[in-house]
Amino acid sequence: MSLKRKMIDFMMPKEFLEIAGLMHSCVFSLQKSVTELLGKAALRDFIIPRVIESVSRVSGFEEVLKESNNIEEVFDKFAKLLKKSLIVTDVKLEINNGEFTIKLENCLLAKRSHAIAGNEGICPMAMSVAAMIQKILNKPIEIMSSSLLPNGSITKIKVLED
Repeated sequence: MSLKRKMIDFMMPKEFLEIAGLMHSCVFSLQKSVTELLGKAALRDFIIPRVIESVSRVSGFEEVLKESNNIEEVFDKFAKLLKKSLIVTDVKLEINNGEFTIKLENCLLAKRSHAIAGNEGICPMAMSVAAMIQKILNKPIEIMSSSLLPNGSITKIKVLED
């Protein structure tokens, strides 16, 4: 772990991580409620399109999302943003036969957030990647609940046939 990251870990107020945990809890609760009320398709049909609108407002992503049809290229830009922000030390995308796996490692927010929010939900960063995948491929996706780990998450996404 870099010295810069160690300093952030050391200097980060405990309250910041508590608030991050509450925000994760709100997101996870909304995901669960929407899915229970409207089914899994609600995430794909209503939530993911709104997430992509938000992602496109992040500096530099509006043009990338308009111009690129390459998932790896867009993901690499997002991964660099996450790493530069020091939220994660590493983020990986694995692609295998229409299935995507997103792994966040040493996530600053996961340390306390997952303990507060519980163990059921979709990582907000993975949800952003899922939105990018759906936008680029212009195909519906199904996103599974993340494996919420003490220091990160693993999330699987399937591309569905129309």
